[in-house]
Amino acid sequence: MQVIQSIGLPDGTNYQFGYDSGTTLGHYGQLTSVTLPTGAQITYTYATFKDSEFIPVTCCTHMTRGVNKRVTPDGTWNLTPSVILQCSSPGITNGCKQQQTVTKPSGDNIVYKFVSYEKKGIFPYEADYYTGAVSPSNLLLTRLETWTYSRLIASTIQLPVSGGTINQTTQFCNDGSTGNILSKWEWKFYTGAVLPDPSSNTCTLTATTPPDRTTTYTYANASGYLAKNIVDRVASTTVTDKNGSTVAQTTNAYDGSSLTPIGGIANHDDTNYGTGDTIRGNLNAATTARDWVYIRHDFCDV
Repeated sequence: MQVIQSIGLPDGTNYQFGYDSGTTLGHYGQLTSVTLPTGAQITYTYATFKDSEFIPVTCCTHMTRGVNKRVTPDGTWNLTPSVILQCSSPGITNGCKQQQTVTKPSGDNIVYKFVSYEKKGIFPYEADYYTGAVSPSNLLLTRLETWTYSRLIASTIQLPVSGGTINQTTQFCNDGSTGNILSKWEWKFYTGAVLPDPSSNTCTLTATTPPDRTTTYTYANASGYLAKNIVDRVASTTVTDKNGSTVAQTTNAYDGSSLTPIGGIANHDDTNYGTGDTIRGNLNAATTARDWVYIRHDFCDV
């Protein structure tokens, strides 16, 4: 196993790396230290723990190895994993949940919660931030997320207040083939239940409360761009208010300038990418229009 031991910088300093090396059991070749050019050092220790994926009935609990302590010049960060919901059938990983509690050098804590979707990966669905120990009375903020097909479709910030919480929600609609965001819906702080997630299949809202701001995107996706796998160039961005009125709009144009051949540049492929290759996704014009609202302030002398 070959690993990088150091990276030299032009000023003569370097980064140095240490690893869990050895030929006996218990050595995994994992990074254990990073020495910075300043001489400061970051160290890592690891632990093997039971995760939530599945329990094979004929063998053992599924095991994972990960960092459980990180020591920096600022202090020690402790990472403690635990299972929330164990999947109990062999080979089944859908809906399993686990969490990672991160204790900062200050003593504050963050609890990250994850859910697994079979054949799609593991995604965060909640993060709780505490001042001091993990306790309801110390909760500062909660972030909730919903994912579908590896794409974020909803994110809500919850702030605890007397008698409940106030929420701020942002929801998304994504193009299923490119992953580009087509719509973004935003609500200001509100009380009550968290708004239901949008329909990812139809790209429509299910919340009955209209969003305070809606941003829609179109893309330069003519066949020439798609053939070159240029799929993320925004053609227009339109912002509307809760009444559906347009308050801002930006339109972009690409590849509108002519190209000039320049010879003598090393490693430039003029044969395959000459001046005739006009589809490159280069922005050459942007137009922005906004509806400006002027607020009159009347003043009087006392």
